[in-house]
Formats: sequence, structure tokens, C-alpha cells
Amino acid sequence: MSHDLTMTKISSLALAVLMACSLAAQEGAPPEQQALERAAAAEASWHEATGSGPTLRTALAQALRSAVSRVRGAAFVLEPSVRSRLEIVARHERGGEGDEAFDRAWTLSQLAGLVVDFEVLDQRPRGESGYDVRLRALVSSRADADASIVVELVDNDLTSWVLERFEESGPGRAFDQRRGRFEGPHIGSYLRRSGAVRIASRERDDSAATRCLPSHRVVIEWQPLVVRSTVEKPNRARPTNGPRPEFMSGGAVDVALRVDDVVQGVTLLDEKISVPAVRPETFSIDRLDAFVTDLVDVAKAQVARRIFFTLRPPVVLRKWVGDGGVWHVEARISKRIASGFQEFVLGQDGSLASPDWRRMATAKFVGGSAVSSTFRVGQLPDAAQVEVGVCEIRPIR
Repeated sequence: MSHDLTMTKISSLALAVLMACSLAAQEGAPPEQQALERAAAAEASWHEATGSGPTLRTALAQALRSAVSRVRGAAFVLEPSVRSRLEIVARHERGGEGDEAFDRAWTLSQLAGLVVDFEVLDQRPRGESGYDVRLRALVSSRADADASIVVELVDNDLTSWVLERFEESGPGRAFDQRRGRFEGPHIGSYLRRSGAVRIASRERDDSAATRCLPSHRVVIEWQPLVVRSTVEKPNRARPTNGPRPEFMSGGAVDVALRVDDVVQGVTLLDEKISVPAVRPETFSIDRLDAFVTDLVDVAKAQVARRIFFTLRPPVVLRKWVGDGGVWHVEARISKRIASGFQEFVLGQDGSLASPDWRRMATAKFVGGSAVSSTFRVGQLPDAAQVEVGVCEIRPIR
């Protein structure tokens, strides 16, 4: 029996042994990464592929890209998450060609969830223009397998509040100010719950040879949370010596966001946003803690959503007319993410002529996969303006 056929028909026992050895070699990998590897290995198959590039690393990345494409399709390897992980592999400078064991373990860590193992069959110079690499890769074929975008998160967190108290019909300036602190989920928790973002370790311990390198840096600068309350003016018809009713009257979370693609060296997002309190008058001063918690939760969810869709823009992949002449679009947003929202809109970012977001129509989620989702579009004035690769489907609630 040939070597090719033997590897193709690798037994489940051999695969289990292979995974055990792989995990042992990657002792420094975090538990979530090891879980990804075990899940990916559950459904995987060997595929041979070749790649070329100006360096051995780029040729290796190209070959791995080709192997993944054979299993998951050409569209899948164009996903931002997959592209970013392969780009990290291509540009890796540590280890060098003389330390193959270190380099292989590190490469598998960067592609956790996609490539379970690989074997380089041949590598050789291609004249003076670069290198050719031929390899065999054990690629995950799970329908929900995906590469995560690994980010470095720099966040000063939001843990304190300032209450400014105003008199109803008063002079317009606070007569009292109070301060307090609170504890809540870190913004990293919101990003991790998406299932598509991992937070890179910020330690610089070189002994962790398999630590994932971030492809993006996210910087979040929270401003102090300021909330306001209003004390009702005295009621002459019902005079009392007790405290007058006091209700929350406003508040907002101000934050500056910056998202950089550190591999490409470009800034994807650089903006300041303000998330206002919704219906603050429904909270009395006795429920100040609940008001602060509610506002911070909403703000962190919105910030996490803004970051997530900057990393993985939900662009339209194709459009078509369905039954009854109703337009449909397929967008780059997984079913898992899309099913968590109730309402969507179809539109596109502005241009130099009109910088604001331009809303085109409402959209209704009708189904999807681990990579994309389908939406039924509402009243669409001009379908020709829906550009594939430019327009986006954005959740609004």
C-alpha cells in the first residue's frame, strides 16, 4: 500500500495518538486553543497541496491556504479571520528554517481550528524568484470550524461612576456630586462570546513557543461614567419634611475606539462614540446601581459589536431575486451571530460625497451557515445600487 493511501486512510486510533502528541508539544497553548484543536480533529481529512512564494514561510502559508480551500472552498479562505491567521504564518520570522519542530508547532497553534497537522513533503528553491513547498495537511472539515481573529486588547476598563444631582427647575448646575465604583464583565468577555475573537496573551515569555500572535490591536479608552438625577421641586399642596422624590434624568458612556491591523500596518477604525442611557426616568435614585449596570452593559455590548463588525465586516457576497420578485442577499455574517439579533438593515458606508451611513432597506434573517447568512430584503427602491463586496447587512437590535 502506498504512503499516500496509508495517510489518507489514517485510522481514528492513529489520529488520536497524533493529536495527543501535538498537544504535548504545545503544552504552552491556552485551554481554549486546545479545545479548538480537539474539536477540529473530530472531523478532518488529509489533503496534499503546493504553494510558492518569495520565502519559505510565504510558500508554506500558500500551500496551507490551498489545502484549506480544497476542504472548505475558495470563499472560506477569503474570510478575514482565515486571511489574518495565514498572513501571520506567512510573515513569521522566529524559529527559522533550521528549527522545524519549533516552527511546525507554532504554525499549528496559529491555525488552531483549521489545520490539525501537516507534513512538508518537499521544499526547494524556485530559481532566483523564491521557493516551492509541497505538503500534506490534516484539515478540519467541521461545518462550524473557523479560525478566530486573535487580537491584542488594550483597555482601561470602566469601573467607576459620578452622579450629578440637579434641582427640578433649578439654576442648571449640580448642587451635589457623588462617586462610586462597580464591577462588571470585562469588554473581552463580550468579544469572546462571539465565538470568533480570541484575546492574545500580553505576556512576553519566550518559553511559550506556541502562543498565538495577534493580527489586530484593539485600543479602548473609556471616559468616566457620568450620570444625572433630578430632585423634584417642593409640592406646596403636600408639604413634607421627608426627602423629595428623585429620579435619574440622563447619562452616557463616552469611549474612544481604535482598531489596527498590525500585520498590514493599517488603521481600520478610529472614532469616538457616545452611548446614551435609554429611558432613565424609569429609574428612581434608589435604583442607581441598577441604572449604572444597565447603561454599562448596553455600552459594552455596543462597543463590542462595533469592534467585531470592524474586524469582520458583514459585506454582501451576492444578491438575487427570489419567489414573488423579492430580493435576497447573502452576507458575510455567520448564522450563530445573526440569530442573536432581531432586526437588520441593508446599506453602505458613505463616500467622500456623503460620509454618513446610507440605509437602503430593511432585511430579515432567513437562515445561514458558519460562514454566511441569507436575508430577505424589504422594499428596495433601486436594486442596482446594492453592490456586492461593498454594501453591508448590519444588525440594529
